[in-house]
Amino acid sequence: MLLDQLAELIERGGAARLLDAPVVKMDTRDFPDPWQPTRAAVERLLARLFWHAHVDLDVAIDDLRALDAGAQLLSRSAIEWMQTKDGVAEFQLEAIGNDNVAGALSHEIGRAYLAWIAAATPYREARSAPTDRDGSIAAVYLGLGVLAANAAEYHRSAGELRGRTAVTEWDVVMTGGLSNDEVLYLLAVQAVLRDAPIDAHGTLRRELRDRLRDAIAGLTPHRAELAARLGVDLAAPRTPLERDPAPARVSDAERPEPDRRTRWAGAETYRVSERRTAWGGLLGFLVSIVLVIMLAAATNRGELSPYLLIAAFVVPIVVGLILGRRARYDRCYWNQCMRIQPPAATACPGCGARIAGRIEDFREELARRAEEEDDRLDALRIAAEAEARGD
Repeated sequence: MLLDQLAELIERGGAARLLDAPVVKMDTRDFPDPWQPTRAAVERLLARLFWHAHVDLDVAIDDLRALDAGAQLLSRSAIEWMQTKDGVAEFQLEAIGNDNVAGALSHEIGRAYLAWIAAATPYREARSAPTDRDGSIAAVYLGLGVLAANAAEYHRSAGELRGRTAVTEWDVVMTGGLSNDEVLYLLAVQAVLRDAPIDAHGTLRRELRDRLRDAIAGLTPHRAELAARLGVDLAAPRTPLERDPAPARVSDAERPEPDRRTRWAGAETYRVSERRTAWGGLLGFLVSIVLVIMLAAATNRGELSPYLLIAAFVVPIVVGLILGRRARYDRCYWNQCMRIQPPAATACPGCGARIAGRIEDFREELARRAEEEDDRLDALRIAAEAEARGD
């Protein structure tokens, strides 16, 4: 099935992209633009991916990002191809995460390309939109296979210390419509047909490189059969691919980020009450160190009482902790903001969200809301079961 779909791509778009175009590396040579979680950076990345793939399409982005109230260490991007029309590939942007954005977009580039060549086919029959699986196969065909393989399925984790609590998150990301093994199989077919080392394979994840090496070794004796199955004459001349000298330039000034306060003015936030206990304890510790040094310098060693020394060290720390615990202030509830709130403010000066109230204990509030959501889901389940019984 994979070979049949790849053969159809070759029949419609030629064999040059699969056999001659450089396979894109996942490194700074092929992606020199500095990355930022902005619309301009996403558009630059899409333009470069199309350029790498020798696809002459412009990019348009419908920016629908909204405020994310979660405190996630691992966030996912939501950037989807919507349609290709009049030489423009249109994408919908809902979130920019800290995942493999280039790899995820390689699959969407494949879908955009398929819609582009379908629209260019004369007397074409009505076709449904390319699926995720179609886009992943096309990504390998276009030279984006290494990016697609690295993003097809991978595990990641992150952790941080929040106060006295260690927080760790794990995530399994699956992108596109093919498994790792299926993408590696297509990459192996490409390598066997080219009969030459492909430098980009060195930028695969280590475990994928080993599996690809085995796949290539298994397919190498069947090179002629693969070429025949795909309808490729390896000895026939192929028309060289053409593209602009560089991808389209997109400046930050042309695509400014929306004003946070304008975007989130309709949202609600809360004051999260916090204390300066840690800062008070740290200040008390520094004072205790200075006090102990001064006492030791001003008193002969034999006359220095150990109880006085202990008191000089402990008392400032205790006083600092007490004073710090009493020193309270409010922060904005939204994780992206966390701006300290003036006492009289009715809207957050950082994100513009309306302040709906105060949360005294953030963890207790999250637990309470989780319980409310569980109760709501239980009520819905009970109602659905009762309806199914005809009660």
